[in-house]
Amino acid sequence: MGLNEFEANLHCDSQNTREVSNLGHNLVDNGAYANVDVFPAIKPTVDKFIIELGKLDTLEGETRDSHKAVPLRDNQRGVVYDMIKGIFYYVKPICGNDIDLITKSGFSKNILPEKSPIPEAPSILRVIRGIEPDTYRAFILRKTNKSVIKKNTYRHQIKTTYTIELSLTPDIESSWAVVQEGVASTKLVFGKYTPMVKNYIRIYARTPSGRGQASAVFSFLPE
Repeated sequence: MGLNEFEANLHCDSQNTREVSNLGHNLVDNGAYANVDVFPAIKPTVDKFIIELGKLDTLEGETRDSHKAVPLRDNQRGVVYDMIKGIFYYVKPICGNDIDLITKSGFSKNILPEKSPIPEAPSILRVIRGIEPDTYRAFILRKTNKSVIKKNTYRHQIKTTYTIELSLTPDIESSWAVVQEGVASTKLVFGKYTPMVKNYIRIYARTPSGRGQASAVFSFLPE
């Protein structure tokens, strides 16, 4: 067993709003901020951190109604993630190889000795009406790099999430808007499409190692 297997680790995708928000709330509710007896000199203060985390959650909610909120949300995600990084580098040496302290920190144990692969581009098979009103669902063919994952015990630890983007003018890069992110392949359900005209969709995957290439563009005509 390697010495570093049980150090605290920052398993969080800085580009995934859901992961950043969830980790932030865990630090407040169950982690370092909830265990100040172990981490007495933590910065920023909990009040300041909660304010910035709340801004992120508010902006994430606003992106559901307006694409204009997306760059503001992304900028605020960076603010919160930078705070989380600072907290991580403070708690890591305190935790050392103590599992109990790592748990109290709110961060994960380093149980991924093999680096997860950058995901390949998924292939969109079809897009159909969703079960929920005003939604559609995308089905993809997932591709995996089997040579990278050597042991079955690691398979469930490698988290792959997917981001869905839509556009009406696919040749204009700035027209692509995120309509869903950080979801599993079994939950590729989205709204925010434009009815009665051709919509274009593309999907890309992320692992803790980074973002993969986007799928080929797929068109569909929602009712």
